[in-house]
Amino acid sequence: MKIISMMTMLLWAMIMSVAFAGAGDTLMARTFGGTDYDFASSIQQTIDGGFAISGTTYSFGNGGGDFYLLKINPFGDTSWTRTYGGNNYEKAVSVRQTIDGGYFLFGETESFGAGMRDFYLVRIKQNGDTIWTRTFGGNNDEYAASAEITADEGCILAGFTNSYGAGGFDVYLVKTDADGNLLWAQTFGGILHDEARSVDLTDGGYIVAGATKNFGASEQDYYLLRIDNDGNEMWSRTFGGYGFESARSVRHTEDGGHIIGGYTDSFGAGSADIYLVKTDSSGAVLWTRVYGGAGLDLAFSVQQTLDNGYIVAGHSIIEGFYGDAFLLKTDNMGYLMWAGFYGGEEQDVAYSVVQSSDGNYIFVGDTNSYGHGLMDMFMVKVIDGQQVICGDVNMAPDTYPLAIPPGGVFGLTGVIGNPTSASVNTDIWVGVWYMGIFLQTAFFDSVPLNPGQYLSAHMTQLVPNYAPAGVYRYVAYCGDRETSTICDSAWFDLNIAGLRMPWGSESWSLQGQWETAPEVPAEYSLLCNYPNPFNASTDISFDLPSAGHLTLVIYNMLGQEVATLADSWMDAGSHKIVWEASSASSGIYFCKMRAGDFVAVRKMSLLK
Repeated sequence: MKIISMMTMLLWAMIMSVAFAGAGDTLMARTFGGTDYDFASSIQQTIDGGFAISGTTYSFGNGGGDFYLLKINPFGDTSWTRTYGGNNYEKAVSVRQTIDGGYFLFGETESFGAGMRDFYLVRIKQNGDTIWTRTFGGNNDEYAASAEITADEGCILAGFTNSYGAGGFDVYLVKTDADGNLLWAQTFGGILHDEARSVDLTDGGYIVAGATKNFGASEQDYYLLRIDNDGNEMWSRTFGGYGFESARSVRHTEDGGHIIGGYTDSFGAGSADIYLVKTDSSGAVLWTRVYGGAGLDLAFSVQQTLDNGYIVAGHSIIEGFYGDAFLLKTDNMGYLMWAGFYGGEEQDVAYSVVQSSDGNYIFVGDTNSYGHGLMDMFMVKVIDGQQVICGDVNMAPDTYPLAIPPGGVFGLTGVIGNPTSASVNTDIWVGVWYMGIFLQTAFFDSVPLNPGQYLSAHMTQLVPNYAPAGVYRYVAYCGDRETSTICDSAWFDLNIAGLRMPWGSESWSLQGQWETAPEVPAEYSLLCNYPNPFNASTDISFDLPSAGHLTLVIYNMLGQEVATLADSWMDAGSHKIVWEASSASSGIYFCKMRAGDFVAVRKMSLLK
């Protein structure tokens, strides 16, 4: 997978353990629950250094699913648990600690309220006892998603409704005072489906993220709304491609902008990939990043970290497996610093992550790999730290699409590199995925790469004559093969079809050697011509850090144009153009280069 616009992609490795080497190592792992289904939805560090975890339980309570609140001490042990709800279904989505040490617990209920499903807000004492409960909604359904405590000690509640609004489901925001009394409620959207999945406080209002089928470029896009203190829309933005996007988390950032996390199938390598969007305070895009592999990769929570980077939590599935919880740490520009995978042989998911006061990270979700019941709450604390990206890989076949008979061959060009400022050693392994099975065809052990160094190779892949017909995914990985740590990958599809070639190879064999690839210059420059002075001809060299339109024009001492050497689109790299000046008179000349906003002039002396 490769850079698309400003997007960086990471292919996940399936790590069948709870630990990940280096940054992201597990400090603590706990499960909570009974013999039935129990799910965690959010976590917040409390003023005593412990944690409050919200979720839903089918193991305890009045039945049908109930709010489940756990108070955890700093060592991960349970201080107390409570359930809240009626005889029907309740689902908790957010917990927030109040200034007096108590809690707001927010979700949805089918036991109480005016409609089939309503917003449900519970005010709780420090010891877990209920102070009061409130419901909000109409005659139909309200789905709860997110809540925050506001400056007036009330709440802002976010979700979506089909009781009110323009049609279908609409974004639904509810503002309460400290006693849970309704101050205002607003809907936003069109006649189709719109939803809020996350809300955060901003300067003088709120930022809301979700998804829309009414606005944007495609089937469904990220939907970002800026709301003032009175519930009025100030602006809205959509982000996405021509497929499906769903924003699941938004945070107001230190620079006054916003970070949005979710997933997309418009961009990236797999059926869905993690999609981060960073905006300024007005919702204009500063950068976007995509991370994911050939499977399903979903982000559910994003937080800004103490170093102004970001931590992302979610779920990653590689074909043929249930999938693991993951954490992804980036710098302030969204570039990957480290990633960790946590889980066992069954399904494990991370829904909410926070950075604790000691600088490490705690996430909660649910696990089917560990615990006592059908599904249990899953809490993991991991180490913070920095881990250098261990490499970059790209490849492309000589022709595409590829249809190769069994026993045939095809050519491809591969590039590996080190995009960091430190020397690295990276493994490269190549293979094919077929019918859910990976078959390795080549392995390059611990390739040393200097900072910024790239190597290229034209290679020939032999296809064995016993290969069954079908569509194969041809993949190259870089990272640490022994631990299955994957830093980057590239792939294309290969169709094996046609008559078997009996003289072909008896095995998958990749032939070729790595060579140093030309390095892309870091900046624009027009170098001195050589030779200078010159007679009849001289070489003019220049550097382009990116592809673009370039003009290279020769002028005489009077400022008159003598020759145009280039006026065209040129690739990034170092270039050389020869000026054949046999028809020009002796004298002083000037070479002027223009590429975008860059302009440079060099003086040349022609002597005959």
